[in-house]
Amino acid sequence: MAEARLHKLRRKASNRRCPNCGTEERLGYTAVCVAFATFVCNKCKSAHQAYSHRIKDVNMSSWTDAEVEALRTSNGGGNDAARATWLARVPPHARLSPSSDINDVKEFVRRCYVEREWYSPPSDKPRAPSSSSSAGNGT
Repeated sequence: MAEARLHKLRRKASNRRCPNCGTEERLGYTAVCVAFATFVCNKCKSAHQAYSHRIKDVNMSSWTDAEVEALRTSNGGGNDAARATWLARVPPHARLSPSSDINDVKEFVRRCYVEREWYSPPSDKPRAPSSSSSAGNGT
């Protein structure tokens, strides 16, 4: 069951484009960077591994329900969530392209995920004030 949900997430349009370099894969990527809950291309997978970021393969690894759930956008995972947080403030001149050299990709991964240079925390929706605090006590 977890594997079926994982493959569905893998094929989601936003997860078929590597969040780091923008390379697209028609069927979706098989490499997942567990620490950042992203589906990544092989070049970016290698760059993450250079910093000991755990990578799991969609087809060759066993997946728990919790690991798959962590990849859902609603839980802060997936490539759209990474673009909105880890890559939120990447200036245009620092962005990678699909043809970027592996050394440039490693440097980008270091700056982005290790140094958190462009990180922007997820925004929380403000909570509505509780109506019970303004209610009378009935005396």
